[in-house]
Amino acid sequence: AALNGDNLEVIGTGFTTTPSDHEVKLNNTACPVTASTTTKITCTLPDGPGGVSPVYVSVKDKGRAVGDVQYTYNPQITSFTPSAISLSGGKKITISGKGFSDSANVIVGSKPCKIISRKLNEIVCFAPPMNAVGNHDIEVMVKGLKATSGTKLQYVTSTVVITNANVTKAN
Repeated sequence: AALNGDNLEVIGTGFTTTPSDHEVKLNNTACPVTASTTTKITCTLPDGPGGVSPVYVSVKDKGRAVGDVQYTYNPQITSFTPSAISLSGGKKITISGKGFSDSANVIVGSKPCKIISRKLNEIVCFAPPMNAVGNHDIEVMVKGLKATSGTKLQYVTSTVVITNANVTKAN
């Protein structure tokens, strides 16, 4: 899957050999043109939300290109912290990656992770509790597309145990 900074090649006809003659957009986000021939335009993918985007091309003195071409920006998880949490959950997980959106959802194992904040490249959520020690995938869902972590979140037995609570009178 492509990430921002990778190149997108748009194939067609009627282009020019001067890169500055072209404007490429994915939805309404500019994809800066770096090279062009009469049949191919190369642009640098911008950061954007995961999902399907129409590709729009305009050529100087020729207008907007016709054609129904779409680009799918697949979300990706590049890392997350912490790597281990207790079975009780409730700890913040910070997930870094690309192609997230304000509608992204996170699943840990098979349980939803309560969202605290969402950005294009970071999601923070509260880890759900689990019933048993083990390793679980983290998945980010964006507009029907799924990104799965390359490593698993480890759930461990808590090292903190409360055995009692007593009230004492203040003097």
